[in-house]
Amino acid sequence: MSYAEISFEEKRFDWEIWCEETNDLKNPDYPELVHNRCLRFDRIQAIEPMDGLWREEGLDFVKVYLHFCRGMVKAYERRQKDISEEGQVIADVRQVVWRVSNPFWLIREVFRYGEDCVIVSRDSVRDRFQQKLIALCRQYNLEIRD
Repeated sequence: MSYAEISFEEKRFDWEIWCEETNDLKNPDYPELVHNRCLRFDRIQAIEPMDGLWREEGLDFVKVYLHFCRGMVKAYERRQKDISEEGQVIADVRQVVWRVSNPFWLIREVFRYGEDCVIVSRDSVRDRFQQKLIALCRQYNLEIRD
């Protein structure tokens, strides 16, 4: 590990780290984020010191473009992960760009916003979200077109 930061997700603290070692991941879903790991604080059993230099760049990230609509256009509050200042409002849609180091948490957050948020791009993240939606529809016996 050569970089670490604490994050707070869904009522608990996590430790997001950047690791040089990636051999344990054979087919990563997001190759550009292969060095990032997310550890739960409550499951860490030991921490050992290491020699070497710390990464100044921080975690790897991808830019994800989101559109917030309806009530979220005005209700949206700027976050630390925003790349754009306040998000540009065009035709009743707030366009926001987020720095995403772990798409798992982004997808959970977009689910909470429901129909008021759309992942516009990074195709790999949008595709993963679509896969999750299809699986959810099938779980509830909703007919969908692939």
